[in-house]
Amino acid sequence: THHLGAATALAALWGTQTATAAARIGRHLLAAGAPLPALTPLLVAARAALAEGAVLEASGVLADWERARALVQLADDDVRVGPGLMLRAQLALHEGRHQEARGLANRAALVAGDDKQKTEALRTEASACVALALLKDAAILYGRARALSSQASQGEDKLGVAMALRGLGDVAYYQGDKEAASARYTAVAALVAQYGSKSDLVASLWSLGYVEMERGALPEAKRLFLEQRKIARATRDHLGEANAENALGELARRGAALDEAERHYRQAARIASKSGLSRRWTFRLNLANLCVERGDVAGARLLAAELLSSNAAKQPLMAASAWWILACDAAVRGDLLAYDRCVGEATQQGRLGIVEVDLANIAQRAGDLVAGHDRARAQKAWTYAKDKWQQLGRTP
Repeated sequence: THHLGAATALAALWGTQTATAAARIGRHLLAAGAPLPALTPLLVAARAALAEGAVLEASGVLADWERARALVQLADDDVRVGPGLMLRAQLALHEGRHQEARGLANRAALVAGDDKQKTEALRTEASACVALALLKDAAILYGRARALSSQASQGEDKLGVAMALRGLGDVAYYQGDKEAASARYTAVAALVAQYGSKSDLVASLWSLGYVEMERGALPEAKRLFLEQRKIARATRDHLGEANAENALGELARRGAALDEAERHYRQAARIASKSGLSRRWTFRLNLANLCVERGDVAGARLLAAELLSSNAAKQPLMAASAWWILACDAAVRGDLLAYDRCVGEATQQGRLGIVEVDLANIAQRAGDLVAGHDRARAQKAWTYAKDKWQQLGRTP
C-alpha cells in the first residue's frame, strides 16, 4: 500500500518527465506487486537516462524493467517487449558490448510495433557494425533504415531519414571518403535544424565540426564544437559534452597545443567514465597518441595496454592503433620479436579497411622508430601507413 501510494503521489506531483521521477514511480509500482503498470515508467526512465548519456543509471533501470517483464511473463515475440529490447541494445552500444548490441537490435526490429521502432533498431544495429568495422553491413542497414523512414506507413519520417543519413556519413568517414561524409553531414544539418531535438543538434554540430576540421577551417570547427558543448551542458547530454571536449582536444593537438589538448582529453574521459560511456576508450587512446607525439612512448604503452585489456580490444580501429603504439614501444626498447608480434596484431585488426588519421600516423611513427634497427621492418610499417594515407586521399 505504501509503495502504491508513493507511486500515485509521485505521478501526480512530477509525472514521468524526468528519468529520476519515472524510475521512482516504476520501482514503487514494482515493489507494490504491480509489474505491468511499472513497465512503461521504467522504459521512460531508461530512455531519458540514455538520452543524457547516463549509462550507469539506465543500466539499473533496465534491470528493473527485466524483472517486471519476467513477472508479467511477456514472451520474446510480444510487441510490448520491442522498446525494451531497443533500449537494451542502445545500452550495450554505449557500454561497448557491440556484438551483443547487434543481437538485441536485430531482435527488436523483428518485434517492432511500427516502422519508426524498426528503423531505430536498424540504425542501432548499424552503429554497432561501425564500431566492429563491419562497414559494408552498416551501410546496408543504414540504407534500409533510410528507405523505411522515407516511406513509413505513418508518413515520411524526416528525422529518421536524417539519422540514417548521418550513419551513412559515419560509414564514409571511416572508409576514408571524407568528401562523401561531409556531403551527408551537411544534408543532415538541414533536416535536424527543422525536425530535430537539442540532442540531435548536438550530434549534428559535432559532425559538422569535423567537416570543417578536415577542410582546415579550424576557427569555424572550434566555433561549432564550443556551441555543441554549450548546448550539451545545458541539456545534460553527457555524451555530447564529452565528444565536444574530445573534439576540442583534437583541434588543439592539430595546432601543436599539446597541453591544451591533454586537458580536453582528460575532461572528456572524466565525463565518459563518470557516466559509464565506452567512449572513454577513444579519449584514452587520444591521450596515448598524444604521449607518442611528446616522445613519452612508455606512457603511451601503459594506456594502450590498458585499452587492450578491456572491451576496446574488440573494436578493430581502436585495437589496431593500440597495437601500433605497443610496436612503437618495442622499437624503442629494441625488442624486435615483440615488435613483430605487435605489428602482426595491428595489421590483422586493420584488415577490414577502417581508417583514421591517427592510425596512419602511428604506423608511420612505428616505422620511424624501428628504422634504426631494421630498414625492412620500417619499410613494412611505412607501406602500411602509405596505404592508409592513400585511402584517406591525403599525404602525411
